[in-house]
Amino acid sequence: MAKYMVLFQIGPVQEFIRAARKTQDYWASSFLLSYLNCQAIYAFGKHNVVFPQVTSSSFFDNALKSTSFWKGVSDSAAYIPSVPNRFFGIIESDNPEKQLKKAKEAVYESWKKNLSENVLKTINNKWKSVIDVTLWNDQINDRALEILYVWREWDEGEDYGAAYRATEALMGARKASRIFPALNPQTGYACSLCGLRVALGSSLVKTREKLRNWWQANIREKFTYRFREGEYLCTVCTVKRLYPEVVFSRAGDVPSTSTMATITWQKELQGLLTHPSLTQEEMKNLQKCLNQFRNEAKTAARQLSEPETASLPPYFAHLKIKTDQLLEVEGDWLIPSWYQHRERREKAKAALESLKKLKETVTGLVAKVNKAAPSAPIRVNEPPLYLALITADGDNMGAYLASCTQDEHQKISQRLQTFATEAVPEVIEHDRPGFILYWGGDEGLALVSLADLLPALRALHEKWKRVVLNGQDKPTLSAGAVIFHHQYPLRQAMREVFQTLEYAKSLRSYNREKDAWAVKILKRSGAPLLTRAHWHYDHEGTTVRPLELLNKFIDAYQGEKLSPRWLAALQAEERVLDDPPDSWKKPEKENWWDTAKDLFDHEVKRLLHRQASEDWKRSGGLDQLVSQVQALNQVISGIPPQRNLVRYQDLKGMLHLSHYIAKGGGR
Repeated sequence: MAKYMVLFQIGPVQEFIRAARKTQDYWASSFLLSYLNCQAIYAFGKHNVVFPQVTSSSFFDNALKSTSFWKGVSDSAAYIPSVPNRFFGIIESDNPEKQLKKAKEAVYESWKKNLSENVLKTINNKWKSVIDVTLWNDQINDRALEILYVWREWDEGEDYGAAYRATEALMGARKASRIFPALNPQTGYACSLCGLRVALGSSLVKTREKLRNWWQANIREKFTYRFREGEYLCTVCTVKRLYPEVVFSRAGDVPSTSTMATITWQKELQGLLTHPSLTQEEMKNLQKCLNQFRNEAKTAARQLSEPETASLPPYFAHLKIKTDQLLEVEGDWLIPSWYQHRERREKAKAALESLKKLKETVTGLVAKVNKAAPSAPIRVNEPPLYLALITADGDNMGAYLASCTQDEHQKISQRLQTFATEAVPEVIEHDRPGFILYWGGDEGLALVSLADLLPALRALHEKWKRVVLNGQDKPTLSAGAVIFHHQYPLRQAMREVFQTLEYAKSLRSYNREKDAWAVKILKRSGAPLLTRAHWHYDHEGTTVRPLELLNKFIDAYQGEKLSPRWLAALQAEERVLDDPPDSWKKPEKENWWDTAKDLFDHEVKRLLHRQASEDWKRSGGLDQLVSQVQALNQVISGIPPQRNLVRYQDLKGMLHLSHYIAKGGGR
């Protein structure tokens, strides 16, 4: 029997991402693809699969169990989508297509019977069979999944890397020559979420308004809080919205963007609740205020037909905090402006008053604690309105794998599996209150609070070096992140974060490419702010780490060692310091680069000294910061002939980023 290299892929990934309106939608789409690929790998034969390595994957093992098993699963780690939507394998067979078809059939079998049919049965039990089964089956069978696969004979005498490249090229050709089956035309109103298929109920009504009313009466009232007012979805989007609850007993366990934005306040509140300097009476009073607000918020939520509780990140479960010490409410309830909506002013008035009382109590206790121990101050600032979305991706993975032997490929696959299932959850969900939407192998997506953004980026890179690189220098990792308001459209934030990752990967300097991070701030008003840098630079015998420097600025602002007025003064001199315009010729740009670089060093030193505290100056901390900023200027500027002609944009973006995080974002 001959040996064959095979590639198998389940899609459409981009369609699922574009259709995500809520964090729950994105997680559900990612979990769905991971779950279905597990069925494909099992049917194909996991011992034949090189990537991803699933021999030690608990997610893979759980995905093969019956749906009744999931009803008893409470560990959040079991729900992290950690298997990519494709697999690469090597099989010895006379007919590799037969095994690939078997994998495809397993995917459709699970999609139809385990997921779709269970959702349809639940709907019909609640609605007494009002669903158009013909439309349902048409969309489930023919308009949902796109499964592609290729195979190529491999003689072991042929170079493994060259054969792998050729197999990837075959998949590229297969994607470019998609064969679309003839489908009956769809009539009715398009799904309000994806816009690709007709919404359920369209055949029963004649106007869009009547369709909304039909959904309100038949769906929203039956599945509380699963659908927004005015939504009308197709079969596929309905299954994606309901299957987590119906099949896996996981209803609304994904934190919303407002909860993730305000989660730092909840984390800081826990530090105050357990602070040793508080008296029993003070702790009792604080707990009383917390309980009163929680009860008032739940009462108002019932009157407003809003969810009474909300899911928090797994971080708090890992700490084993008592339930009565947590505010398991949507983050919106912690934001005073949210109460100004006309429907909430009266019904939520008592909740707002109890929130004000809670915050006043917290402010007083923080002041008391800091007065007693000024050397170790604590903070419980106003709940932030901004959060961050992080994505990462291994650099040049295709080229790296094409240089591997089969044994090396299997080893890197195992290390990537360990990174995705152990290292990333530790960084995002154990060490801080973040949430993983998806992480498979070298790529993923996660939500973190604004305050945790830079530490999380640093920690992910450190884990990558230890777990994946394992003493080697390749493959490197690049990451992108966007900071956005909790009411900003999630699907747009998704697009922005992937664009930001590409901006990081476009960095070229010091004979290096990629191996970088980039952050974009999506302000509610004004132009976005974008910055990027390599993870580290070697400079005159020392190592410059931009993220560490930004954290020092944040500590200086928050510790009142440095006034942000120095940054405003620097910006006032932008005409002199700014990057040369595109209309200039190259010699003029290079002359400007030399002058502006030296001028920046001088002005940074002068302005920082003017706005720093005297105690910090005497301690030597300021001089150390100045020298680090000047070193950063040198490495960001580049070395001739590799001049960075957007030097000031990158530097300004970094300096503003540190201040933006220090003040808790915008308002």
